[in-house]
Amino acid sequence: MNRRLIRQSAFKMLFSYNFNKDCINSYIKEAFEEDNIFFAQDEEDDSKLGKLSDNDKEFFYNLVMGTLENTETIDSLINKSLKSWTMDRIAKVDLTILRMALYEILYSKDVPVSVAINEAVELGKKFGTDDSGSFINGVLGKVVRDFCKQGE
Repeated sequence: MNRRLIRQSAFKMLFSYNFNKDCINSYIKEAFEEDNIFFAQDEEDDSKLGKLSDNDKEFFYNLVMGTLENTETIDSLINKSLKSWTMDRIAKVDLTILRMALYEILYSKDVPVSVAINEAVELGKKFGTDDSGSFINGVLGKVVRDFCKQGE
């Protein structure tokens, strides 16, 4: 399975976590079952995707759990990068995508920054509003520029 589809699936799980925080471990276990909806490409896709490889499972698990475990640090960076915005004003879809992308940028050594940003923008275009892609790109770009200035 390609990483774009795994990212979409991780986004769906993280977004659902906003509404039900108690069941994340059972959600992950369920997601690894063969025909789970988290891994369907779209609502009309009823094809079987086959079993996830161990690498796919590891990438998915690390993306979901890593994002959740580092939310406080990630949110601090998002908050610092906002101009004329507050965290409360960010749509939950956009915030979820920003958190996931920043997890990849900060903690995933095998994902180039440009790939993480591009994938986040594409997720924003697919699941967010007409403005989500540019908003996500702007926030992530600011965070990355600030990090480069700080030498981190």
